[in-house]
Amino acid sequence: MTQREQISIVVEKPDFSKATFIDFEVEREDWNEYRLKDGTFLRAKLVFSGFLMDKNIDELAKEVKLGKKLNVGLGFKSTPVFGVELPHGLRGTPDPTQYSKAQLQALITEEVDFETTKAVWNSYLLKNGIRIKVRLSPVSISRTSKFDDAGIPVYWVEYGVDVKIMLPERIEKILAKEKQMEKSKLQ
Repeated sequence: MTQREQISIVVEKPDFSKATFIDFEVEREDWNEYRLKDGTFLRAKLVFSGFLMDKNIDELAKEVKLGKKLNVGLGFKSTPVFGVELPHGLRGTPDPTQYSKAQLQALITEEVDFETTKAVWNSYLLKNGIRIKVRLSPVSISRTSKFDDAGIPVYWVEYGVDVKIMLPERIEKILAKEKQMEKSKLQ
């Protein structure tokens, strides 16, 4: 039995008036890798600095016992980090200017097709026993007309964040017990 067979977990924006930060341990934080059609090699990952939830583990366990769909108000603080390696011919005139996101978006010259060469789920174990797996997933990658202070093209990456929640064993045991009770009622 897995928790996915037993209960529907819905991740939603937390109620920030009730949310508290949950301490966590990094279990895995690795790079995703992409080969761009222009010959550039792009690495990407999210670095997390905090997770917050608006329910404690006892409240979640109670919802499970009541058979409710499990709504998890989850928020996190993260920063996307990108690194590029490129063929020498793509370098341009270095520009130390720091551009805003809006300015960079206006400077896009072309969308660059890409192939995913490595996609990993990074894993974080929250102090309350919940394991969260996340993955940065690029939707589009574009090159701007600007170059950084090393002459490397500045890329614009639009991405989504995929999230999986794995409940702690304590809640898994509640789910198993409920399933067993349901089975005995049907016999």
